[in-house]
Amino acid sequence: MKAFYTTDDDTKRIYSEITCNYFQNKFILSVNLIINKLLAEILNRYGKTYTSELKSLSMGLRQYESTKFISVKPLPGVVRLIMHLKENKIPIAVATSSSHDNFIIKFYNNQDLFKMFDSITCGDDPDVKNGKLAPDLFLSSWKNFNSPPLNQCLVFEDSINGIHAAFNAKMNVIWVPDPSIREINSNISGIIEVIPSLENFDLAKYRLPPYSSIT
Repeated sequence: MKAFYTTDDDTKRIYSEITCNYFQNKFILSVNLIINKLLAEILNRYGKTYTSELKSLSMGLRQYESTKFISVKPLPGVVRLIMHLKENKIPIAVATSSSHDNFIIKFYNNQDLFKMFDSITCGDDPDVKNGKLAPDLFLSSWKNFNSPPLNQCLVFEDSINGIHAAFNAKMNVIWVPDPSIREINSNISGIIEVIPSLENFDLAKYRLPPYSSIT
């Protein structure tokens, strides 16, 4: 399977084999919706507003996570894409800044989904010395796949900090942003494409196998 991406001036195309796809766990599940609601409620108690700018800066950082996350569900397009990549033997991984304990909380009601991943790397893994914006998280996960060429790795990210981390790891990044975050970060560099949802991910554009009639 091939993939391509363009530079910021959209003049140069680079083709390479896709060997691994990375997903951020808050991007797979509706965790950010709960985080944003909790933070907004806390700030409102003190007469403060949880603005889009603050949301943009906080996404992708290591943070406290509530047991309310047990109720999270997969976002649109996620299950179909993950099942499709797995069926076509394309390696997939989760790289999350959450600790193992917090990840297990969010994983609890979605065990069948996460069992499809070939690798899961958390923010408290020994090799992850620094959080995002550093590339440690992605590079630690990358080592689990016999270290393929970095430009053959495709990352799906929702956070600005995660984009910078993947870019610093020399990987290709597709941004699937919260609409309010997109508005205040319209000129962010280091991404190869912006899509509103995984339902909008174009397999043919990256020369990946098409969905079957079953999926």
